[in-house]
Amino acid sequence: MAISKFTHTSLYAALLVGLASYAQAESAKPPTLSLGDKNPHCVAPNATMVTPAKTSGEAALPQDYTRLTADLAAGQTNNRAKAEGDVILERNGQVINAQWVDVDLVNNVARAGNEFTLSDAVNNSHISGEQLVFNLDTKQGEASGARFETQQDGRRLQGVSGSMQMLGDNRYRLEQTKVNTCDPGDESWYIKADSVTVDYNQNVGVAKNAALIFKGVPLLYSPWMDFPLHGERKSGLLLPMVKTGSNGLELSTPYYMNLGSNYDATVTPHWMSDRGMAIGGEFRYLQPEYYGRVAGEWLPDDRKNDEKNRYEISWQHEQQFTPKLNGGVNFNQVSDDDYREDFGGRSDVMDGRHLRREAWLDFNDQWLGGDFDSRLQVQKFQTLQNDARTIDEPYQLMPRLSATWSRDFDQNVATSVFGQFTNFEHDKKASGQRAVLYPQVAWDVTRPWGYFRPKFGMHMTQYALEKDSQQIDSSKSRTLPILSVDTGLIFDRPYQFQNVDYVQTLEPRLFYTYIPGKDQSHFPNFDTSEDSQTYDSLFRENRFSGQDRINAANQVTTALMTKFLEMNTGKERFKAAVGQRIYFKDDDVDLSGRQYQREQGKSDVFVFGGGQVHEKIYAESEWHYSQEVAETESFSVGARYEHAPGRNVSARYRYERNDEIYSNHYGENKQIDIGAQWALNNNYSVVARQYYSLSESKPLDQIVGVEYKSDCGCWNASMVAQRYVSDLDKSKNAIFFQLQLRNLSNLGNNPTQVLHDSIPSYQPLTDEKANK
Repeated sequence: MAISKFTHTSLYAALLVGLASYAQAESAKPPTLSLGDKNPHCVAPNATMVTPAKTSGEAALPQDYTRLTADLAAGQTNNRAKAEGDVILERNGQVINAQWVDVDLVNNVARAGNEFTLSDAVNNSHISGEQLVFNLDTKQGEASGARFETQQDGRRLQGVSGSMQMLGDNRYRLEQTKVNTCDPGDESWYIKADSVTVDYNQNVGVAKNAALIFKGVPLLYSPWMDFPLHGERKSGLLLPMVKTGSNGLELSTPYYMNLGSNYDATVTPHWMSDRGMAIGGEFRYLQPEYYGRVAGEWLPDDRKNDEKNRYEISWQHEQQFTPKLNGGVNFNQVSDDDYREDFGGRSDVMDGRHLRREAWLDFNDQWLGGDFDSRLQVQKFQTLQNDARTIDEPYQLMPRLSATWSRDFDQNVATSVFGQFTNFEHDKKASGQRAVLYPQVAWDVTRPWGYFRPKFGMHMTQYALEKDSQQIDSSKSRTLPILSVDTGLIFDRPYQFQNVDYVQTLEPRLFYTYIPGKDQSHFPNFDTSEDSQTYDSLFRENRFSGQDRINAANQVTTALMTKFLEMNTGKERFKAAVGQRIYFKDDDVDLSGRQYQREQGKSDVFVFGGGQVHEKIYAESEWHYSQEVAETESFSVGARYEHAPGRNVSARYRYERNDEIYSNHYGENKQIDIGAQWALNNNYSVVARQYYSLSESKPLDQIVGVEYKSDCGCWNASMVAQRYVSDLDKSKNAIFFQLQLRNLSNLGNNPTQVLHDSIPSYQPLTDEKANK
């Protein structure tokens, strides 16, 4: 007999989407959800909550045809059909098993009872219950004592309902229901409601008297809520965030607004017990040609600070105007100098005291057979001063135009031209304009045994300056040729260690640079600083960043490197190198632009080495020896033991002879940094960090925490405490607690980013490879 289509799948998939977005409520006690006898301790990966309905095993049916098989069947043609004993009803990929089935062929109403099972192979869903009544034409009916489960797109949903009403035309109502996304046998948490009504025509679901139950304890409650059914975003309250730290107990309750398919916003009341009530918000937009976000928070009355109307605001925007032209905006501002220290985390404090405000346009094209890249940029900063107000404010770029053209003429010869014009402005310093033109040509001869790479350029700079009391001529220029030759040899030999075959290389390298000396003390310094001295800095032509200073050079860097490469895989297991620069002339230029004579004919010595020294041990070390003072300038050594993903321990010692310890505070700096993550078993993992200053005899950053994952992986929790130094005699505390419910949501404050930043090789316990 032919009957109408009957589909349940969209109902089951939607329950999770809606209920998972909001707090749910405790209500009358629904049927038991647990099926522990089918999947004890979650060790049976193929366990099910509802045993799938069995088929007849006969050939597939045509569309909209029904097959009814049973131990005993009777009826009247076109009037009524009854079947008893091992009944199997098949139609359009759906199978019903029951003790008995009664079909009214006049009104197209089917009844099944004394236990039934409905399986939908197409949508991978299963329902079982006590009684089923269903109108095959109107798709209206009711099931009592229903149990259901479905798995789609990697998401599993299971639940029970006192009664399930099919209201026809893609509308359903569940009474006395609870659902979760756990494996069979796991009811560690679930969502419980008096009723849930869903309407797929309107794409809306409504739950009444709903609660989120965790370990038998109601966590969140809502007397009424609505939610989307197809996974789209929908306006409504999100789960609250609770945390504690230096600002006391904090509670945030976000309200999400779905303004359109490509726009949304979130408004977040934020209460801090020590400071007061703040209001935050975020607006996001996404279009094919542009995207961005605007975010901010405002605290009108800070009880812990004399500042009033404290706020932060940020705007990030990127846009593709044409295939060759794109641009963007990055704007950040806070109300006062202490805002980030008071309200930000350690990463905000470490980001520095200059908040960027800039806008740019990039144009990229092919020109004269080469690549042409350009940028028009305006840039300002908000400088957050320290207590002594000694932070130097950068110049403003109002504007800057940069362009680079490069072309490879053959396999060995390449040329490039860099040009830049900048208008520098400053509220307290003399302003001016600077133009730079730097054409270069390079030759590259590379062979398996070595390489030879000479390069020549002409750096030309022109200034137009505002006159002040120390300037006589506002127009200044500088032209300096820059020549460098980078050459090296590569020797290799077979090497065996612990029955593993390696290739060891020995690579001597020479890097020669010539730049004539020129006094630059009468030139301004708009954007130049001296780069930190490292092994890599030995192979730079100019040790200054920016364009205002160019060092004098008639020197050669001598270096020797060795590598150990695994022969079978080619993977680099270890490398070490030593380098030093030899000066053929003593004259040079310092950051002020003044020419001076070096006292040493050689540079400092730089040594480094590191790699995988054992199957599970990684080590590295760096040493910087100062020729001028005949002392170690800096030294670091570290090692990391990785027993398995989720089980690692690291330790590092660092020494700086003269380092900026805090903002504008310098001195000898000795630090030790120890971090660890260790999965004790499949459920528990501990994390810890001790970042300690030996020079000051006090900790700089301390972390201790524990992570837990349930047996079936349906929920996990983490609690992490952190205390860190934010500035001289200033420190902050933070406590992170998060409860993650699989395919539902997270409650609390996520510590994952803090742990990634603090502990090398950190891997959350929820990752599949962790603790194995």
